[in-house]
Amino acid sequence: MSPTVVGALGSRRCARVDERGLVTPNGARFELGWWVGAEDRRHHPDREAAVRQRRLGPGPVIETAMRVPGGDAVQRVYAVGGPADAVVVEIENASAVPFAVGFVPRPPPRGRGPELELPRPPLRREQDGRGEALVYPVAHRTRLRLALKLHPPGGAVDLAGLPDAADVGRGWEAQLRRGTRVDLPDEPLQVAVDAARADLLLAADDVAALEDWGFDAEAREAWASLSSRRRRRARQRPDRPPRWDEVRALRGTAGSELLMALRAVLVHETDRGVALLTECPPGWAGPPLEVHDAPTRSAGRVSYAIRWHGDRPALLWECERSGVRLCAPGLDPAWSTHERRGEALLAGSVDA
Repeated sequence: MSPTVVGALGSRRCARVDERGLVTPNGARFELGWWVGAEDRRHHPDREAAVRQRRLGPGPVIETAMRVPGGDAVQRVYAVGGPADAVVVEIENASAVPFAVGFVPRPPPRGRGPELELPRPPLRREQDGRGEALVYPVAHRTRLRLALKLHPPGGAVDLAGLPDAADVGRGWEAQLRRGTRVDLPDEPLQVAVDAARADLLLAADDVAALEDWGFDAEAREAWASLSSRRRRRARQRPDRPPRWDEVRALRGTAGSELLMALRAVLVHETDRGVALLTECPPGWAGPPLEVHDAPTRSAGRVSYAIRWHGDRPALLWECERSGVRLCAPGLDPAWSTHERRGEALLAGSVDA
């Protein structure tokens, strides 16, 4: 499993969180590990079997839970903007008994590079073979928070005033209400696409994906930094859309590759016009599908929805410009229109 990048929009300073909750700032020889001292023994997340990790919504807010006596120790990692570009590391004691948490910075900060903003002096310091651990008690059903300052000259961080993980998650959801939005009849794919859109916005370096998914401001900024060769490459799009099995194979890979491939199935532009849903994947016949504000060169922004009447799809569409040929080969290869908006009950040559 690849590490997840966490960062704040508009900042180039990011950190990676691995599948066990180890935090590593990009470009720095530094990492922040953690362990929990429970009533039975010390629990290291990189050694325990009962460790689960999930993304809290589409944004880069990562939760790592480790089983300890009486419940879980839960770590959450996310980034907040500001002069210091802080990565917040929060530990919640979701167990029935108190425990101690040890934060292990390796190597210890020495005035250059990332710095830790601590809630208070640690209860004690311990050597554990991996470095010096800063140990804090955490009562049951309470949380402890520190910040990893990626840009220490930015000054102190008010830990108590920082947004929590839920607030940061809502902020990312608001950002993702712009650009191209899709409602897919495939929940795991929907989750992957929403996360990939957030990662695309955070990295803001894949011009083609930013353009195709309607993130115009980020695309313009990224375009300005490209060389002539990279601009020519960014303008290129495949002549044919990928097959669905090619798209499916990209799940779990680089997010922008999945986004580009899926976009070409949902909306594919050629010299002859714009194709809506070039292939209807298995299991998509029946549930609704929606695509909103997909940018195209010839038709402007295109939106459409599919509703099913038995085995026949009803297509509702709208685009900014008239006179462009629209077709839907994945639903009805014989159908096409030049109308700017409308609805049609198609033949439905698709196996449900």
